[in-house]
Amino acid sequence: MNQIISYLFILTVSFIGADRINLLSSSFEFFNFTPFILFSSIFVITTIVFKVNSLNFSWLYYDKASLVFLNVFFICTLVSILFSQDYLYSTKRILLLILIFLTFILSISHFSSDKLNKILTHASVLGSLIFFIFNLSMVYLWINYLEYDNSFIDLIPNKIAYFIPRLGGYSLDVNRGGVVLMFYTFCLLFNNKTRLIKFVLFINIITLLFTFSRTVYLLIFFTLLYYLFYELDRKTVYKILKYLFVAIIIAISILFYLDSIKLVELDYLLEERLNIDWELSRHTSSGIHLRLIVEGMQTAFNSLKILIIGNGFGTSF
Repeated sequence: MNQIISYLFILTVSFIGADRINLLSSSFEFFNFTPFILFSSIFVITTIVFKVNSLNFSWLYYDKASLVFLNVFFICTLVSILFSQDYLYSTKRILLLILIFLTFILSISHFSSDKLNKILTHASVLGSLIFFIFNLSMVYLWINYLEYDNSFIDLIPNKIAYFIPRLGGYSLDVNRGGVVLMFYTFCLLFNNKTRLIKFVLFINIITLLFTFSRTVYLLIFFTLLYYLFYELDRKTVYKILKYLFVAIIIAISILFYLDSIKLVELDYLLEERLNIDWELSRHTSSGIHLRLIVEGMQTAFNSLKILIIGNGFGTSF
């Protein structure tokens, strides 16, 4: 049973953020039933049924302040549902949140730290390979101007102004996909590296660059900054920078080659990514995000109810 629970958790972590897959098909509009929801639900039920007596929850009480804040967060979230503009949507989001927290808490309470590290390594390799397969499929379809009509899997790539696809893997949102891949890369970076792990790391770093996500770039920058100054020895720092430098050179070379054969428009790509749209247009990525911040501030301070308790969990749209 321990082995089955381990496999279930590996599959759960491998499909984090995989919302391009709907196991109930797109015709089921009530919610997107992703592999993560399936495997995490089975993991939670199996762990509680078969391992409830061996679970160790003592780690939850190590930091009482964090536990208090977690409880306050849940209370505020539950209260916000009572004032939600969409009760059904808020209820679905809180159920998903509870599932995520249960999965997180039970995994730490069941596995030892060494076992958890091994599981995360296996899950990161598998998740990265699935991520890569999705990217490969979407790039192939894009290059050959093909359409793939499937109600269970969405392979329509995100694009920057139609000039180049963004590699978000199995996530519909490229920023979220990039953060998931960053998590996998982080898990693999500090483990004993077999040839497979080195290959996956290299592909992951190149893929992170091809998300063309400023969010992901900032995440990489600040993560590296922290580890360079606080955690790592010079030898490890050199290895990480070597990986990154080689990946950047390869990524730039690929872009110049694709531009030379007129498959992508590099000038438009750089202009879109480097320019900040201070006019808050809805037609650019930076404009949309800046506009959301402004409109969010206006909405919050024009409504006392929204300022204090929100608009209902998950209904920010």
